[in-house]
Amino acid sequence: MAKVTKNDVQNAINSLRVDGKAPTNKAIREIIGSGSNSTINKYRKEILDNETSEVVKKVNTLQDDEVRKLGDLFAQLLVNRTDELGREYQHRVEISDKQNEELSKQLDNAQRKIDKLRQEKQELQDSSKILVNDVTKLEQQVIEQNEEIKQLYQKVGKVEILEEQLKLLQQQLNQSRAELVAVMKK
Repeated sequence: MAKVTKNDVQNAINSLRVDGKAPTNKAIREIIGSGSNSTINKYRKEILDNETSEVVKKVNTLQDDEVRKLGDLFAQLLVNRTDELGREYQHRVEISDKQNEELSKQLDNAQRKIDKLRQEKQELQDSSKILVNDVTKLEQQVIEQNEEIKQLYQKVGKVEILEEQLKLLQQQLNQSRAELVAVMKK
């Protein structure tokens, strides 16, 4: 197995960065194809520490003008983002207001329907009470008419009896006349 060099590790790190991957020991070993974890880690740490110290040096060497420019740029970015968020917030508030207005209209319509249904219910209850009273009166009238019919049947029955008695009396009268006529002929 060939010995891993710092240059091998540097090339592997560069390759991983190009691919957008993190320079882990495992990923570096996969690219190099060999090497101990401790050796790769040692060189990787040296390279990354070196890069970090270079970046720190560059940051420390920024001139006041560059710091001011960065501050101004950051401030402008912050203002732009704040304005953008403000516009987005205002847009959402407007949408929310429209939705609330529409929901209020729907709620008002629903309330009107409920009120109308309550009124119709009350009218139906009132009509129902009137109908119950009318039915009660009609039932009483039917009872009274039934009583009258019973009385009429009783009277009709008496009339029939009287008619029977009348027939019997007429028969007796006719018989008595016939007897009288027979007695008179004698």
